[in-house]
Amino acid sequence: MSVWRIVLGFLMLSSLIASFGAQDREKDGANKEEKQNATAQYFYKFPPNIQIVLKDSIVGVEVSSLSMWGGVRTTKVKSATGFSVGNSLIITSLHTFSDAPQTWFPSKIRICDGQNFFNAKLVAVDPLVDLALILIVDEERAKFSKKAVTFASSADKQNIPDHFFSFAFSTVGREIYFPMELGRYLMETNLIGSEILPLPLGVVSGNVEEGFSGAPLIGPDGKIYGVLSRKSDAYVYVTTLEQIPIIIKESKSELEKEAKEAAEKLQN
Repeated sequence: MSVWRIVLGFLMLSSLIASFGAQDREKDGANKEEKQNATAQYFYKFPPNIQIVLKDSIVGVEVSSLSMWGGVRTTKVKSATGFSVGNSLIITSLHTFSDAPQTWFPSKIRICDGQNFFNAKLVAVDPLVDLALILIVDEERAKFSKKAVTFASSADKQNIPDHFFSFAFSTVGREIYFPMELGRYLMETNLIGSEILPLPLGVVSGNVEEGFSGAPLIGPDGKIYGVLSRKSDAYVYVTTLEQIPIIIKESKSELEKEAKEAAEKLQN
């Protein structure tokens, strides 16, 4: 990855953390069952092909990082959402891992598929577009059954839907997710407030809560049109489809071949 992507991305991430921070892990589980029942009722009003995306491809991402404060070592646990792109690879948002390069590689990453947890590792980052690529560790890959999402094509983007769906997938407990319906894909822009971005983000009408970092933007056809990156009061900003294959292609992990195969599928 070129130096300019790292430098520009580092500057962007520091402001992005405040804009769309990853969801801190809940400590009080007293209302888990109530939340689960409420979201399940809402979820089953969604079209069947949207439900399939959640069940087949979306995961929770739990990140544990060590920090020192006042001479005391503590563990900070955050959670976000991710989705499978095949070959045991997961896409999520980089700002879940913090805005500092030395903490992009945390002490522990776990992926929750709704039933089980899988240990994983960070294999590639692209701070310029706020994306991270995570890989399930070798010995646990055989048990990981999530399927790759289907990305929208260039033709699909010519007839873009008038509304979208997304999910925040919690790692607090099993099968806890938060569905959200969003509005129109309005435009792509390099300008957010007074901030000028080196690469454009898609703008979608609607609002989401914390925890949607890294979640896919799903069209009514069940295809993915972007990755949720940041938010404002009335809009959600998403990494565009054109940027998603870059992080997979530029992966320098020991499984670079598998990552490149996933990127080639996105381009077909």
